[in-house]
Amino acid sequence: MQTAMDEQLRALAQKQGSPIPEGYAEKVRETCARLEPAPKQPRCWHRLGAGLAAAAALFVAAPNISAQAALALGNLPVIGQLVQVVTFRHAVYHTDAQQVDLRIPQIRQAGEAGAQINAAVQAEADRLLRVFESEYGGTSTYAGLDIGYQVITDHAKWFTLRVEFTQTTASGAQRVQYYHIDKQTGKVVTLSSLFPWKAEAYRVLTDTVRQQMETRNAEDPNAAYFPEELEQIDPEQAFYWNSDGDLVLVFDEYTVAAGSMGISEFVIPQDILQAVVQ
Repeated sequence: MQTAMDEQLRALAQKQGSPIPEGYAEKVRETCARLEPAPKQPRCWHRLGAGLAAAAALFVAAPNISAQAALALGNLPVIGQLVQVVTFRHAVYHTDAQQVDLRIPQIRQAGEAGAQINAAVQAEADRLLRVFESEYGGTSTYAGLDIGYQVITDHAKWFTLRVEFTQTTASGAQRVQYYHIDKQTGKVVTLSSLFPWKAEAYRVLTDTVRQQMETRNAEDPNAAYFPEELEQIDPEQAFYWNSDGDLVLVFDEYTVAAGSMGISEFVIPQDILQAVVQ
């Protein structure tokens, strides 16, 4: 089944007009031939189109499940099946100047919530690839696009998937998105659903992050955070729970600090969090 991503990769390859490296197709065939698929397991397969600079493969990988335990949501024994996450599509495209490497996750055994997240991730991958093709397809500009993922939490009550989107030109720009499922309700969870809108609650979160920025600036001469630019925490701000059960708010590069600071994370202590939810 063709997807928008397949079509965009094919169009990008046709613009470049670069042949597959000599011997590459044979190496792929040899690698697939050496694999011994277990009964009822997907076989390795490949598709090499004329004019493509590299192969685009669709395969199912072993579940990438984190061993992290129950964080802030209750240290309960694991019951029932864990959510399964597989690499649904791994698309690779390389030339001398450009590189595209997309590992697109697919959540299984999570009902409508999993389908909702799958659609959101695929839509963003398609959008970024369209932009990449439009700006760099058929050019010799050095550029790259990389999408990868990691399961952060998967236990009886909670599931979190982290997806990283990295765009590279003269400098790199990385974004992360966290997708959460409350297994007790079967719903996708965002910060706004975790903490229904209360102006005072979001003011407390905002002030806490600003204070941490100011402290980091004071303690590290190389720090370059911009507390004055943070007007208010977005109700859809990226977040996750750390191993101590603390809420961690995550900001993409350039949003609250200089690009040299990378992705910024701020831990909300539990005593402050308790005040927010009351």
